[in-house]
Amino acid sequence: MDARFLCTVVLARDYRKLIAWYRKTLQMKIRRVVTEGYDWTELERPGLRIGITKAKQIGVKLPRKRSNAVVLHLVTKDVKGLLRRAKACGGKVAFGPTWDPKGKYWCGAFHDIEGNDVWVIDLEW
Repeated sequence: MDARFLCTVVLARDYRKLIAWYRKTLQMKIRRVVTEGYDWTELERPGLRIGITKAKQIGVKLPRKRSNAVVLHLVTKDVKGLLRRAKACGGKVAFGPTWDPKGKYWCGAFHDIEGNDVWVIDLEW
């Protein structure tokens, strides 16, 4: 079987606002937009692709407080800068930047404007 990873999909409560937030915070460009039958926007930057769609359109009722089973996990050379940028764009820093002495890397986490978890690390495995 031939399969490859396409992207991580974020189900949105406020579709347009979430797209704008990811574009600004992660400096992403629009790769593809679909408006026939459902709304889908694919954002990308080198090494990262995220799809955003309206949760309601695909029959998903989002809870008020998110409890994610899937987490976006990003690699960056500047954990502190990305956490600062996420906060400046309306996200909330969950923790960090934190030094992990065992793994010898900086890490942190933030929540996007709808409460989705995003982990960041400065080490590429």
